[in-house]
Amino acid sequence: MSNKNRKKMRTQSVSTSMNRICGYLFFAAITMIMPFYYENKYFNMLQAKGHVIQFLVCTLLPITAMIYLLGCAMDYKKKELTAWNWKNCNYMDMALTMFGIATLVSWLGCKDRDTSLWGMKVWCVGAAILVGLVLFYWFSSRSLYLTEYTWIPVGIVNGIIFTISIYHSAGVDLLGMHERIVEKQYYTYISTIGNINWFSGYLCLLVPLFIVLFLNSEKRMLTIFYFIISSLAMVNIVLCASDSVFVGIGSCLFFFVPYMLGKEQRIRRGFLVIATYGISLSIVNFAPCFAAKKETMDGVAASVLSPDIAFPFVGIGVLGYIAVRLWWKKLNEKTIQRIVYIIDGILLITIIGMLIYNISIFDDKWGTKRGLIWKESIRAFGTFDFREKLFGIGPEMLGNCYRGIRDKFTYQVLCAHSEFLQFLLSVGLVGAGSWIAMWIGLLTEYFRRKIWKTDRIVLFLPLAAYMGQSFFNSPMALTISMLFVMLACYRSTEDACKPI
Repeated sequence: MSNKNRKKMRTQSVSTSMNRICGYLFFAAITMIMPFYYENKYFNMLQAKGHVIQFLVCTLLPITAMIYLLGCAMDYKKKELTAWNWKNCNYMDMALTMFGIATLVSWLGCKDRDTSLWGMKVWCVGAAILVGLVLFYWFSSRSLYLTEYTWIPVGIVNGIIFTISIYHSAGVDLLGMHERIVEKQYYTYISTIGNINWFSGYLCLLVPLFIVLFLNSEKRMLTIFYFIISSLAMVNIVLCASDSVFVGIGSCLFFFVPYMLGKEQRIRRGFLVIATYGISLSIVNFAPCFAAKKETMDGVAASVLSPDIAFPFVGIGVLGYIAVRLWWKKLNEKTIQRIVYIIDGILLITIIGMLIYNISIFDDKWGTKRGLIWKESIRAFGTFDFREKLFGIGPEMLGNCYRGIRDKFTYQVLCAHSEFLQFLLSVGLVGAGSWIAMWIGLLTEYFRRKIWKTDRIVLFLPLAAYMGQSFFNSPMALTISMLFVMLACYRSTEDACKPI
């Protein structure tokens, strides 16, 4: 190789390496620092997460942009502008870019730009944060290089977070985080994450991730590590006791089944996960230290967390594990495919049945008054002018939409309690349409490219779970930031996916 070619490769590698460092800094800040960070005990938990992403947008984003522009300038000078080929855009890139543009236009036309910019007085998902996350997605999706070891520090951090959650649910105020909290809110704020609704979205992004890493791991120590994290996550699903977390996890089961049944090791370990869930149910239902927490469980979660199903889950897990060890190798591919169709068919019928049931009982009180909020959201959208219908009234500006129902609540309603309705009101048909198009593209790609047969399934399932719970929860600073990290990671693996 000539000195000229060596110098060319050295210059390109420096540019690429610097971009990758910025991508990993963003990844580490969102997945490890942000979940841990809190201020003033629980009284500023939401704003604390917002301050982290605000800091990243104001500091790391400009640095990353300068590094990228420097790399482009260096490549342009050599007449080889190949750093990041913007022509290689897929559906996700286009949809998120349009979403970012709609957010910017919405903010420019809103009535209170100061409040809407960062949203620190509301849910900390202001215009600057949303646009910043779109830009972070672009940089990170082009620079991240993921391996099975990438998630180890994330697993360690979340192992600690899940442990703190278990202590809190047992009435032990670890780290003195509940010293000044109102007694009735003690069990509604969990670990260093915060409110149950925020924690449910957080669990939906992480539980499928660690379970798939456990199912797919070939190294013994990594397998043990991911099994421990998955087990702690199972206990936290039970302790969270949120309807939306079960909707989210249930949503990704439909896509999980073909992947799990594709290999004997995965289905054996899958039955271990089922048994672990049963054991978690038993611990929470019968351990005296969780008695006070158990009294707060209601709704769909109460039936899914019933002690009557704890031992059957353990039995199914143990017997299923033994059956697979004895007979799985005797099954041919067509039989396995029929099993997949049967299980997915049962899941689909169950989902449709639950949907029909919930439609039949839908009223103002449905979903802790979500029914009333959703009706008011649609009514408010109908009163918007043409520009507002296209681009919304601005992020974090929804308070005025719910003035007509203030007397129905003991608190001020500031969000739609549904991500899709939230974006419809905030960034209009253009923004919400782009957001929905991104999800439709993701689901279409799953079937078109048979994602369940590739290693990208480890990142697809968290996205599917998040999508399920997002119908019932509004985006928060932590959950929306974690989502963009997962989207960037998923996009970064598009050209390097491997069959599994």
